[in-house]
Amino acid sequence: MASLVAEYFPEQDATPNTDTSNSNEIDDCMERHYPEYVTFVPSALNYIGKNGLSLSNSDRYTKIGEQSRMRFKMIKTNQLLVKTILYSYGFEQCSERNPNVNLIWSASHLSPYTLRSLGPWQRVNHFPRSSELTRKDKLYENVARARRLFGNAFDFIPDFFVSPRELAAFTNSYNTGEVTKPFIVKPVASSCGHGIFIIRKPQEIPMISNLLVSEYISNPYLIDGHKFDLRIYVLVTSFHPLTVYIYKDGLARFASEKYSKEDSTFEEQYCHLTNYSLNKFSDHFIRNKCATDEDSGHKWTLGAALRRMKVDGVDTKLLMVRIESIVLKTLISVQGSITARCRNLLLHSKCCFELFGFDILIDSDLKPWLLEVNLSPSLVCDSPLDLQLKSALVCDTLTLAAIPLVHGRCPDNSLFQPFNCCCFTFDSEENLVSTLQFGRVLMSWDKGAMLSKRSFSYNANRPSQSYERKARFLLERFKIEEQRHGGFVCIFPRRNSWKLYSCFMEDVGLEKWDYRLNRDLFGSEAVDSVDKYPTLSSLSDDTRQLLAEAVSNVSAYERRLTVAGVKYAAKLPRVRPEARKRSLSFMKSEEDLHDITKNGITTSSADDLQSKPVDGINSFPSQNEVIDLGTVLKVSGSMNHC
Repeated sequence: MASLVAEYFPEQDATPNTDTSNSNEIDDCMERHYPEYVTFVPSALNYIGKNGLSLSNSDRYTKIGEQSRMRFKMIKTNQLLVKTILYSYGFEQCSERNPNVNLIWSASHLSPYTLRSLGPWQRVNHFPRSSELTRKDKLYENVARARRLFGNAFDFIPDFFVSPRELAAFTNSYNTGEVTKPFIVKPVASSCGHGIFIIRKPQEIPMISNLLVSEYISNPYLIDGHKFDLRIYVLVTSFHPLTVYIYKDGLARFASEKYSKEDSTFEEQYCHLTNYSLNKFSDHFIRNKCATDEDSGHKWTLGAALRRMKVDGVDTKLLMVRIESIVLKTLISVQGSITARCRNLLLHSKCCFELFGFDILIDSDLKPWLLEVNLSPSLVCDSPLDLQLKSALVCDTLTLAAIPLVHGRCPDNSLFQPFNCCCFTFDSEENLVSTLQFGRVLMSWDKGAMLSKRSFSYNANRPSQSYERKARFLLERFKIEEQRHGGFVCIFPRRNSWKLYSCFMEDVGLEKWDYRLNRDLFGSEAVDSVDKYPTLSSLSDDTRQLLAEAVSNVSAYERRLTVAGVKYAAKLPRVRPEARKRSLSFMKSEEDLHDITKNGITTSSADDLQSKPVDGINSFPSQNEVIDLGTVLKVSGSMNHC
């Protein structure tokens, strides 16, 4: 068979420009004015390098963002993959100080002021207070609280202590013989495997703050004698109502040396730790060199690991249903606190989305355990397999985030007109400045009006016209996501998911949006008990019927990521200089950083200088800065929230 050649991914059957909602009545703040959303596909990467100029219709993707002057900025991060994809769609990168951007990609949470200032057309990649999920101590405490309330349904984290505040209790348990197993110690806010070690005695714990001490799972399921864990990519588009997706392609990360239970091996991190960032430095580590080799080396795809386990006799469908259950229950355990923060800070419910990395370990009894949840899972592509998986992951994530295309037009007179006062065509710099200043006054007035409107409380027991309108919006929004999910599998809401999980959900408001959305869309012990129900055939008929849709969807996790015979790229393309669009403010900040570095000032000082200005989203630049921007943009004839 002749080898097919595709630089990244085969082209889609249809040109993936935008999606248009045909709903007649959707959200008052966003869909009414911005019904078009950008649809991202990895094949756009074919066109961003120098070789892309030789392809027919070479601007088919870049013109999407260029025509609407789409912009993004990055805060405390420099994700090359995300930047390259956005450049491929004609997005312009702005400095951290620029408030008027369509997408904010940050490595950490934004300030309350910034979140309150988000416009309906803006997206940010973190929910407020999601640290309840991603800080190891808070995660374990939230799940433990749910376990005290609901029992064994939340028995998917090991026993744990938090040092130093619970060190005395741990020491007492050890002295009385209650603790006999080894424990693994992790800093609560670290990543990439830094600072992790295994102990036998409390005396081995260093007296430093904020350490999570959890029971070490010493009987892991092994493949070819190696310990491994699963990286599951989870996307949340809403916490109220809860809307959760799992990506069909994940990673299986192997320890580079064979596993041993002997205490003498506890200090050998390449034997007991599966973190890729650690094992890649091992002399025994084998890198993936070809995207189609999904089960070679010490990093496999999730599907390759499941296919191997299936050959070994494991019921992988039931295993993935249990992993989905762990993901969902973990999110339910923090839904109340995150929802409360979102209701307090967000004027528009669609502004936030978040991609989490769930790390799951499977023991020899085929019981999945939750190890941790990562705030910003690594998107580094240092192997061909990483490139294929993560480029598709980022594209599908941005597509589900539903970034609206804001054209150079002014919507009809509405509450949100001030957010779009930069959408006119200006004849002169003076008109530009005066219009922006007038918009600033309007904005301060209307923002107060919006806050006063938010004081109204919906009540499911006394539905009103506004309540029904909001319920229709939530239903339509989910239907839009159904058409844009790409490689994501929706695990909530899903048929029968309300019957399975509503008993664990907290009452987060009188609106009862979770119940209403599930009711509008669709008219448990067996999932958790591994000993009693090892396979699907051992479940009762009623339970299998409840899980029918979940079981039918989990087969997606076993499919191959790549196509045999196709030649895939091994690294990201180098973006053409003319396609690397950057705003004046961004280029100025880069020059300042270059001068600082040249003069010998430390990197941390440079970061402080760059992040010093207040990162307000709907504030406006100074008059001098506006004039400079107007001088440049006057050539093109139009300008969009610059």
